[in-house]
Amino acid sequence: MVCSKCGAQLIESAAFCHACANPVTKTEPEIKPAERDPFGRVSNALGCVAFLAILALVVGVSYWHAQTDKQESPEITKANQRIAELNKDIEKGKKHLKELNFLLELQKEKDPAKRAEMKTKFQSENPDWIPPRLALLASNGHSEYGYYTVEGQVRNVSTEPLHNVTVVANWYDSNDGFVKSADAIIAYDPILPGQTSPFKTITSGNPAMKLYRVEFKELMGGQIDYEDLRRKK
Repeated sequence: MVCSKCGAQLIESAAFCHACANPVTKTEPEIKPAERDPFGRVSNALGCVAFLAILALVVGVSYWHAQTDKQESPEITKANQRIAELNKDIEKGKKHLKELNFLLELQKEKDPAKRAEMKTKFQSENPDWIPPRLALLASNGHSEYGYYTVEGQVRNVSTEPLHNVTVVANWYDSNDGFVKSADAIIAYDPILPGQTSPFKTITSGNPAMKLYRVEFKELMGGQIDYEDLRRKK
């Protein structure tokens, strides 16, 4: 260290110059600012971009799942349609079973007035129910010379003429197993409201045929519901 006035060499701890008595002024060493990381701003920018990219990815995946849920695959769509059809069939089956149970209850009642009251009540509770259009009054099954015959009488209990009414006799073995059936159009065609018509079916025999059941249908259509008014032996 040297004196700023006379240039004499001084020791580091001197407070005055030994040559000219000039006070020694000490200067603090310069502190340089720390150099700024040239990549700092870029790093921060990259961090923000990465965060936004991850956020966008999460949002995109969530949106894709939502769209996938909305846009079902063809297999799932077909399965849902089939389930809907089965549910409709189940509801139809329940409705038909309810009607059959009512017809069984109606069959047990022999008083015409009470039967009419039962039908009126059931129809008021089930507006879309179509009452039976026929009543089976009598039937008889027998065999002769290898042929099996079912004959009887049926009445039109509806308010309109019925055309091409076909009687079907289904034959079963002693274990209630189906064997064969025979059908024929009833004698009166058309059968008018309130009219009673005879019917008769004949078919070649089979020794296994022990039981029969009668039903009615339209010639080119569906089944015709009927009331069973046969007298029980």
